[in-house]
Amino acid sequence: SARPTDLSLHRSRTVVAAVHTNDATASIPREWKALDDDHTRVRAVDVPAVDRRERTVVGTLALYQAESDHALAHLDAVSELLVLDGPIYPKGLVRWRDRDPDLAALLERERRVREPIENYVRLVEAAIEADIALAGFVKNPASKVITRAVRSIGASAPWVDDAAFFERVLRHEGDDDLTVTNWFRARGGADAPFASDGAAFGVDRDLDPEAYEVTFCAVFDPRTDLLYRIEAPYAVTRDPERRDRLTRHLLSEVAAAGGPPAVVDRADQLAGIGSRERRSLRGRIGDAFDSSPAGSYDRYRWG
Repeated sequence: SARPTDLSLHRSRTVVAAVHTNDATASIPREWKALDDDHTRVRAVDVPAVDRRERTVVGTLALYQAESDHALAHLDAVSELLVLDGPIYPKGLVRWRDRDPDLAALLERERRVREPIENYVRLVEAAIEADIALAGFVKNPASKVITRAVRSIGASAPWVDDAAFFERVLRHEGDDDLTVTNWFRARGGADAPFASDGAAFGVDRDLDPEAYEVTFCAVFDPRTDLLYRIEAPYAVTRDPERRDRLTRHLLSEVAAAGGPPAVVDRADQLAGIGSRERRSLRGRIGDAFDSSPAGSYDRYRWG
């Protein structure tokens, strides 16, 4: 979404269908197809065969492929600041490396699975070269890097995750003002591959490796009792004046909206798919592959 509102931009859609099939004769068209007077681009990507977690693989790849393709295609419409709805790199995909041996092997083996990661690296590069500030607004931060580090040295960490730690630090009882940390460079957990000494999953980096490092600050909103994380590449935050402008701008957005910045909330609404649209998509995909959804009791009971 954009501010001020750009109806043409809001009309734009990028649809990626990630397809997992056991039919060796199935033909999957991989080229982009234009719809809706060229406002919508549609593409299918085939997903390598996996023995389990098919839904995880298909859903994750479709999500990050669509988001990264859409951002790259429309970056030229951005003049100053691009805010992603979520982290600046595809952490849901990156975490496969540590969460499941089968998914880790798939990530290591298949270049097409790593394609979304490369897209995000290219997005960072393109934003830097165009002098556009790139940031990610994370509504549900889930890192445990600090928590694990404290416990690894035998110290007490009486909080469930890093978000709980920052909330404890930032909460001031009886005060409804937003509170924020300073900025940190993140080099652990899912951010480690993008550190200056990280391998970035084999993706070539054309700029100084430091430029790609994840930096972040935490914001606590006592009005809603919620903690957010703001991310940006080190190339954006290394300059103190630019870092301060970015922080103040996003804080003012959170203060005014009473939650995530208006552009993030609007993007959520634009990307939403209702039950009617889901049924239509299932039907069209079934027609394209001459197939039908697998039946289940839950589908029968709940529709």
